[in-house]
Amino acid sequence: MANNASPSRGELQERIDSAIDLLDDAYTPETNREDLAQAVGQALDVLKGEDDDEDDDDSGDDDLD
Repeated sequence: MANNASPSRGELQERIDSAIDLLDDAYTPETNREDLAQAVGQALDVLKGEDDDEDDDDSGDDDLD
């Protein structure tokens, strides 16, 4: 049976805290645009509850450096 229940307040706060941590870690003077964009994408995934599942079609260019 699928769990279609809404996330609890605690779960939502964990998502917010995790997204803030990701963005704080990325927000440094030496960070380039690509790294910032990746951090924003990861933070959005966390906020949406999608964790860090890298099978999404928007993460196909991870190693362009």
